[in-house]
Amino acid sequence: MTIRMDNFQRANESPVASPWAIMNGGGVTGSWDLTSLEALYDDNGVDGIMYRTEAWGEAQSSEIMLTSTSTDVGVAVRCTSGGQAVKWHIDSGDIEVNTGSGFSFVATRSGGFAAGSRYRIEADADGTTIRVYKDNAQVGADVTISSMSGGTPGVGGYSTGDKFRAWWGTGCTAGTLTFAGTAACRFPFDEAASGTAPSTIVDISGNDYDLDDVVYSTTMNFDEDADGNRGLESTDETGNHYAKHAINDTSDAVRDVIYDNPALTLEVKVDLTNGNTSGGRIFGVNDDVGSDGTFILKADNSGNSGIAFAIGNTAVGSSIDLDPGPHTVHMVYDTAQTTQADRLRIYIDGVLRESLGATASIGLNDVLTLSSGLDLIALNRESSSSYARSIVGVLYHGAIIDAALTGTQVANNTALLLYDDDTPASGDTREQEGFRAYNDDGSESAATAYAAQDTNIIAPADTTLRLRFLIDATGDPATTQYKLQFRKTGGSWADIA
Repeated sequence: MTIRMDNFQRANESPVASPWAIMNGGGVTGSWDLTSLEALYDDNGVDGIMYRTEAWGEAQSSEIMLTSTSTDVGVAVRCTSGGQAVKWHIDSGDIEVNTGSGFSFVATRSGGFAAGSRYRIEADADGTTIRVYKDNAQVGADVTISSMSGGTPGVGGYSTGDKFRAWWGTGCTAGTLTFAGTAACRFPFDEAASGTAPSTIVDISGNDYDLDDVVYSTTMNFDEDADGNRGLESTDETGNHYAKHAINDTSDAVRDVIYDNPALTLEVKVDLTNGNTSGGRIFGVNDDVGSDGTFILKADNSGNSGIAFAIGNTAVGSSIDLDPGPHTVHMVYDTAQTTQADRLRIYIDGVLRESLGATASIGLNDVLTLSSGLDLIALNRESSSSYARSIVGVLYHGAIIDAALTGTQVANNTALLLYDDDTPASGDTREQEGFRAYNDDGSESAATAYAAQDTNIIAPADTTLRLRFLIDATGDPATTQYKLQFRKTGGSWADIA
């Protein structure tokens, strides 16, 4: 995976620590700290750059979200310890190059300076082409520089108090990322590039919690965007379409994780155009009588692109408007936090946006309870077989995680989802191709087969047998930890200890 993110949601650092480093060369001497969950420049009147220390490819980018219209902050690529860098001063629009003896002006690309906006600089693999962007729209034409290679993405400052609250970089070659947290269920919604053929939405968590009741009507279909990311599209906020799995009233993978749990995360990637004015459902747990929802992400009641939340059948907090395009949303339920507000945290694209624990009146060490008649549902509610509470938009990814993700873990998962939500996080694939039972009568190579491959068996009680599996895989399947489960016919799956 080539993307990295840092949302700085951790303890203060002075100076900012690995995987960042402070440039000290080429006339660049200023330093950056991590203070109050933001990156803060602490020198005045001197150039300063912090840069990433992982391995990066020739094609690379650096992007930040501004906290405020602070002066002189910039984004940089091709940064090395000795002073090499290409930097875009966001406020002035100046693009400057440093080959080790100080920055020199190359071009101006003024994009406007606004708190909450995202600013990105990109370097092509050719070593000579630079582009800059504000909120994903390119600012001016490409800029050509003298050939420059190597280095990593970074961020520049010049005046005391320059700051920003989130950073993204592409082009990292230091290995793949994997999803943080154990998922009770995880859905990439990537069964098709278009159409309505798939009858099941597959859970890739390993719990086989597929959305096995899928109704497209004429208002839901699969879609693939220009970047190749697939998702499940809803075209009518009043449609009767849905994809769901009925939660067992006694025990199953989702009920067992949510029930009596003080620490959970709902993770979603969605492109929301507008929602039903009565609160279109996006993804989560809802009952079959049309309540607000047990643990669910919704559209707000405005009919626009705002999102809202529900916990324990109670709507929580004010809505948050989403800009056009795909976004990640993390709803972190964490009742062990001593500060009540922090017991429900909302992250958008990896950035902490709201702390709603007090608004939701969540007590210390509270847990969620589950009633009967619940569904894990995507893109609608259910109320006595009447739906009509959906959105216009695309649901790209949804998961329920058995943990309250930290800010760093949210940043990790956001980096994965924003750039490649369909690919398994490890970059590898696993699929069971076959199985076979063996007698326990020899070494691994010498044991005799009990039955033919892929043949179900009936064996006497207390018989010791060996069970072998054949796995089709890309990558290295030997590095994967596998989990074996069993169940009686019609019962729930249980782990083999």
